[in-house]
Amino acid sequence: MIPFELYAQLLPAIEDLEIAATVRERAAAGPAVPLSGIAEQVGLNPADFE
Repeated sequence: MIPFELYAQLLPAIEDLEIAATVRERAAAGPAVPLSGIAEQVGLNPADFE
């Protein structure tokens, strides 16, 4: 166990580590694709998603 005050000080760093893991996963999945591009791929009107 750690004191609450120490936990409160560590929390921003913990959140940064969690965000970094999510960013790495998404970056490994490939380049970003606009929603309009995905809509076009599935046969929807891309203009509806701009």
